[in-house]
Amino acid sequence: MNTVHERATPHVTVGVREGEEAADPLSLRTAFTPSGVMRLGYWVEKPEDRDMHGVLWRRGPQSLGQREDMLKLKCQACRRAARTAKGLVFLVSKKNGVPSTPRAGIHTDQPPVCRQHAHAAARNNPELAEHGYVPVLAQRAREYGVIGTPYILTDNGFEALETPTTPIPYGHPELRWVVALRLVRTLLSYSVIDLAPAQGGDR
Repeated sequence: MNTVHERATPHVTVGVREGEEAADPLSLRTAFTPSGVMRLGYWVEKPEDRDMHGVLWRRGPQSLGQREDMLKLKCQACRRAARTAKGLVFLVSKKNGVPSTPRAGIHTDQPPVCRQHAHAAARNNPELAEHGYVPVLAQRAREYGVIGTPYILTDNGFEALETPTTPIPYGHPELRWVVALRLVRTLLSYSVIDLAPAQGGDR
């Protein structure tokens, strides 16, 4: 079975979070897709353990909360819908730099923000507070894949490998042996904006 290797991506602003733990290997077993393809699974699996792409997710509020905010495009601060008539505001970490042209695209695991709570979200987000950020207004933010921990089967059961810092795209066969930690979107058709103090008409 192949493990996850580094791969070229347009631009990545994701990474392994401090204190983020992999799923307990003892909770994992070999399972099968509806078509009979072998994959990773929990011994007692619930419908919410997999997303619509069939990817297995780590249980716990941190991963599930990020997944919901990214899936439903909620503000990471107030948890309300972040989309406006102008698009979606994302705070892009400066950790890996920012592409000079919107055509490059940005992979991000940071949920969007509303204008009202953008500054508060940046202050309360450890990665953004440490590395700084660039606010961008995106017209499109399509689902790309996940950041997750790959597992291999050994004589003693499943063993977690190092979590890669690059996202794995949906549809990749390696996802069958990964427990997802965070959902990643690709920002397209975006522009860098100035985050002025929130106004009443921003939402």
